[in-house]
Amino acid sequence: MNETIKKTDHQFYIFVAGIIIFGIIAVLGWVKLQYGFTFMDESYHMIEGWRLSSGDHFIHDTPNGALRNYRLLNKLIFDVCPDITLLGFRKLQFFLTLISLFIFGSSLYRFNKQYWYLPFIFSIFAFTGLDPLGATSNLNYYTYPHLFVVLHIAFLLFGVRAKNSIIKLLLFLFSGICLWLISLSLLHLSPIIAAPIGLYLFAKFFHFKQIKFQFKDLALVLVPFFSFWAVFLMIYNIDFIHSVLTSLKMITEYPSYSSEFIRINWTVLSYTMIMFILASAFLMVLRTFKPHKIIYLIFLSILAFWIIDTSLFGIIYPYWKDWYSRPMWFAGMLISFHLFFWVHILTKQFLFKHEIKPNEELAILLMLPATLLFIPAATFSTFGAILILHCAIPTVTALTIVIINLEQIKLRSNAFKLIILVVAFAPFYYTTAWSDWNFTYCDVKPKDANAEITEGFLKGIHTNGIYKQINDWITKNTATYSNDDDFIISYILTPMVYMIAERRPSIEQSFLNPPDERMVKHYKTMIDKMLASKRNPAIAFVFDNTPALNTINEKSKIRFNLKGEKYSFYGPWYNFGGSQDALAGYIKNNMTMVDSITYQNHTAQCFVDKKKFAEKSLTEAVSELEKKIIQQPENVLLYYKMGLLFEQNNNLKKAAHAYQKSLALQPDAFQTLNRLTMIYIKEKRYTDAISLLSGPMIKLQPNNADIYYNIACLFAIQNDQEKAIEWLDRALEKGYNKWEKIKTDLVLENIRNSIYYQETIKNHQ
Repeated sequence: MNETIKKTDHQFYIFVAGIIIFGIIAVLGWVKLQYGFTFMDESYHMIEGWRLSSGDHFIHDTPNGALRNYRLLNKLIFDVCPDITLLGFRKLQFFLTLISLFIFGSSLYRFNKQYWYLPFIFSIFAFTGLDPLGATSNLNYYTYPHLFVVLHIAFLLFGVRAKNSIIKLLLFLFSGICLWLISLSLLHLSPIIAAPIGLYLFAKFFHFKQIKFQFKDLALVLVPFFSFWAVFLMIYNIDFIHSVLTSLKMITEYPSYSSEFIRINWTVLSYTMIMFILASAFLMVLRTFKPHKIIYLIFLSILAFWIIDTSLFGIIYPYWKDWYSRPMWFAGMLISFHLFFWVHILTKQFLFKHEIKPNEELAILLMLPATLLFIPAATFSTFGAILILHCAIPTVTALTIVIINLEQIKLRSNAFKLIILVVAFAPFYYTTAWSDWNFTYCDVKPKDANAEITEGFLKGIHTNGIYKQINDWITKNTATYSNDDDFIISYILTPMVYMIAERRPSIEQSFLNPPDERMVKHYKTMIDKMLASKRNPAIAFVFDNTPALNTINEKSKIRFNLKGEKYSFYGPWYNFGGSQDALAGYIKNNMTMVDSITYQNHTAQCFVDKKKFAEKSLTEAVSELEKKIIQQPENVLLYYKMGLLFEQNNNLKKAAHAYQKSLALQPDAFQTLNRLTMIYIKEKRYTDAISLLSGPMIKLQPNNADIYYNIACLFAIQNDQEKAIEWLDRALEKGYNKWEKIKTDLVLENIRNSIYYQETIKNHQ
């Protein structure tokens, strides 16, 4: 009895130490939530739920999303909390991760009374949440399945151990509901329903001793899945089926999908093979383990770290342009375990006729849904095999159970087992967490996030200055030129604009790619539907490419296009002026460009509906603004709007006065400074323009080469050759490389024949 108490205390103390470590890591994971965002994928997950909550119909207004019904779940969140922000969604995903880990851990303890290892193996998920991949840390069609597969297994484990028949019934029903929610999140994950069927067959034909899962239990798990789908189809009937077929047709037209079934990803194969070899060596040591062999395990662990950190010393080509190289090694390890495990179980039963052990029964229960989730997810996604990370929680748990129950390990102390687990998992956990912290999808690393967004959907997000500038520009123009119930278009690859603007898309598709041969016809259809449903846009934003940053990894073989910089934007992708697609045609014919913004070599333009713009005269608008200014004399945005109205009416003096008042309240408003500078130039107040450019504007954006070039032009206009050439030289040093413009710009005509000009050009070309 004393020995039992001692062992229990030992487990408890290890568990407490693990909880402390888990808590520290969870705090770091919480801090991580506030960093970075993307104008593309993450915002797409948000807008698809928000637009349904704001009045769009699930089928009729968004007919091409029936394969990704997770948006109905996001709709419920927006319904309950209409003002939720992106950071709020991330926090919700974080809380759901912790709750699911608690429920899952409790079910494991209820099953086998072992709990000491749980906080250690769950620690990585306290940092990454449900997305160890590191792409999107909020709720989407990847994180929902990870959440629900964990809950499905937890309720199943509770049900297996439940004594009360009513409680058992409810637990199995809840387990089945989770399977349906996985299928709802991504329709092609529906094969997950085979998991409980497989468990029933394993338990029956492999003669499980510890897990009793009878046919009536199986029926209870299956009933919610088919019942909920039956009700769902009754609600949406033939429209939903038609939407599914339409979505499938569109997806199969993508070359990346149509070729996926016959193309072997050799990069993934190489990652997996290397991890398979490493895992084999680790397993061989464990199977013949002696205390001195811990040295071998430590060596293998260090080797694993160096393989991951260097992509096998530079031999292996980085996965997904080095965005997901480190998580891919973790994925390779989990894939290797899946292969090991199922080969071991099947050969043990069918070839050697050995009995399945109790811990293997539990591992089978964990691995069946994980495998059946992973296979279709990897098959139907361009992410590929790395999506095994979205069933990593049950897989890591099964791997742990297998390791600590190996013949040479299971009789040793829990402390010693913990050392084995640390040696096995540390390289993968550390490098995956490192990757998740330092790589924010299409944004800067946390240490370089020098701007915080303080209002709107992105409130509380820390990012780079350009992203914040674009956010503020969108917010200002939306407030100036549209009302809350207006529709808008954002083109291309910028669904986040809808969330920033808080306006619904005019067309059924919110993620708009550049028009290729396949999309031209589809865009024409969308415009026709838009006109028929009278969802004409009041405002449109047109980007020549999505604002998206490449994060350069100094250790990678891959390099991007800005020499000496950590980050670079993708180059311009879309030529709006030369585009002939129906979407561009509608904007050109029915809208007028009212504002634009430039960043590096990119341009974004704001268009407003011509009729709507004409309906409200400038005089009325000015009068309305003046009333608002009396009520809100400290409102910066009102003065900015006033300046825009006067500027459009060509009353430059009044426009300048309004901008000056706006700047008096907010001196660091770059866009306002820019507009005031343009007015000074139009009025030939070159000295005043230079003062703004070389003073507050250059202070706000010291690396913006366009500012230096514009100052050079202004000095050239005034025939000040020395200063013009000095600022031109500084512009070139900052990376200004529009050589055709430099050589033909009429503004520089006064200095072009200068020897100093020619020497400057020669030195930089």
